[in-house]
This record gives sequence, C-alpha cells and structure tokens, in this order.
Amino acid sequence: MNVTLQELAEALGADVDGDAQARAQGVCPPHAPMAGHVVFLDKPGQAEMLKGAGVAAVLCSRTADITGFNLLRAEYPKLAFARALAFFNPTPKPAPGAHARACVHPEAVVHAQASIGACAVVEQGAHVGPGTVMHAGVYVGPNAHIGENCTLHPNSTVLQNCVLGDRVTLHSGAVIGADGFGYVLHQGEHVKVPQVGRVVIGSDVEIGAGTTVDRATLGDTVIGDGAKIDNQVQIGHNCRIGRGVIICGSVGISGSCTIGDYAVLAGQAGVSDHITIGARAIIGGKAGVTRDVPEGKFYSGMPAGPHRDAMRQAGALQKLPDLLKDLDALRKQVELLNKDEA
Repeated sequence: MNVTLQELAEALGADVDGDAQARAQGVCPPHAPMAGHVVFLDKPGQAEMLKGAGVAAVLCSRTADITGFNLLRAEYPKLAFARALAFFNPTPKPAPGAHARACVHPEAVVHAQASIGACAVVEQGAHVGPGTVMHAGVYVGPNAHIGENCTLHPNSTVLQNCVLGDRVTLHSGAVIGADGFGYVLHQGEHVKVPQVGRVVIGSDVEIGAGTTVDRATLGDTVIGDGAKIDNQVQIGHNCRIGRGVIICGSVGISGSCTIGDYAVLAGQAGVSDHITIGARAIIGGKAGVTRDVPEGKFYSGMPAGPHRDAMRQAGALQKLPDLLKDLDALRKQVELLNKDEA
C-alpha cells in the first residue's frame, strides 16, 4: 500500500504538518526507521534517531515540538497509531461459504455471508450470524449462538448453548463453556455437580489464546460488552464480568465473582470465590484477592490490600534481614549484661 500523507491523515483523524503529497507505505518503530514509513513518537526526544532515515512522516501529538520531518499531528496519537497499523495491515477475510471439509449440521443455521473454514464443526441447532469468520478447526456446539462479524481463530471452541454477541474475537485455543469446577465430597468420593448453565458474552469482546470461560452451574456466566481478556486466563463458573473490563495474562478468577465495569486485573492476579471487585478498581500483578475491593481502589499484594499499604509492607519485608541481625546483636548484649550482673 502506498498513499499520500493527506489520504493517511484523513483515515487517522490527523492533520498534515508538511508535504501532504509525500507518500507512505507502512509503519515502523523508532529504533528501526525505514524510508517511506511513518514513525509514531510519544517522546519528542526520540526524533534524533530518525535523522537521515528518510521516514515519510512522524505521527505525534498536536503540541509536540518536532522539526525537520513531515508530521501527522493527532489529538489522540496512540489511537491514531492503532488506526495506522490497521490501515496498512488489513486483516484478510475469507470468502463467504463453508469449506468443502467443514462439517455443518443440516439443522444448524449459518448465514450465507458467514465463512466456515476447513475441518470446522457447527452442530445441530447452532446459529452463526452474517460476516462471522470461523477459521480451521473451530468447534461450535449444539444450540450455541454466534452473532454478527465475529472472528473465531483456529481451534477455538464454543460449547453447547453458549452465546456470543456481535464482533467477538476468540483467539486460538480459547474455550467458551467448559464445565465449571464443582464437586461434592460424599463418603470419600468427589461427586461431580453437573454444570448446566451457559456462558453469555456481550458484543465487542476479545478473548485471548488458551483462555477458558466456564459455564455456570445454573444460569449464566456473563462477560460484558467491550471486555478485553488476555491469554491463559481462567474465569470460573457463575462469574459476572462487567463492561470494558481488562483482564491481563494468567489471571485466575474463581467461581461466582463479580468484576465491576472497567476494572483492571493485572497479570497473574488471583481472585478467591464469591469476591466482588468494584467498578474501575485496579488489581496489581500477582495480587491475591481474598476480600471485596471497593469501587475505584488500587489493591495489590498477598493478601491484597490498598496499594500504598502493600508497598510499605513490601519495603519493610526487605529490611527484615538487617532487623534480624540487629535483634540478634541486641540479644547478645543483653546476655552479656545479665552475665555481668550475675
């Protein structure tokens, strides 16, 4: 792709400061500048490394103090950067229809504008909406519902009765509707509690590779509109994840938890069962959440508590070896004093 800066600016919602007819053919990072490409700079001092590289333009904020380059000035430069990546790297979309080696049950409802890849399976009673793309090896179980313009990457799974809204993305290996983890101990035997509920996922949700969302025991496990869930995340049965929630890699959420709208859970955090995390709360990386978190608060540590308290505790813990040495020295002095008095 080779476009003028004016054409690119219109696509990004930016303004050209410089030669609007100069041409750009892609985006490159500032540490490896390429001729004819656009570079995003969030730190104006990085411009020095671009000299002599022949970059087409620098994408920056409207107020950035950068000279010597064509500029694409945007009110929200990170958003414009994301748009530039999408502009120069459009995702290829397969033609509508089912591959000859796909397996679509005659009682499934698959829209004519959906695309079903090789070895994908759509079971009886399932519904697949228009514009949805199921890549190779995807499995959609009985009576599952997939909305419009979804993308299911290879080997992702949507099990029976589960529901995906519109524009949902499942990355490879994601499993929607696995059995919740429930057992009753009876006479020395763990007896399985049947998990007969569903998973209901809203629209504009993205779920990462290898992530599992368990179906409810009864009722629904719910993922709200616009939630973004990273790779290798476990969401237990009967959880309710709010709108716009961010869940980073390797987070584990036990059953029956409620995560409020726009909360953020950083990598490897763990949440005990029946916990409520308030809207817009932040949970730090590797935190262990064992009690409810109020709305808008930042909790970290193990067990998780207010972030400032956790940082003070961590700082005190680092001093513990020296404190133990001092305590041992004091003990010896006391022993000597006691001997002298004796």
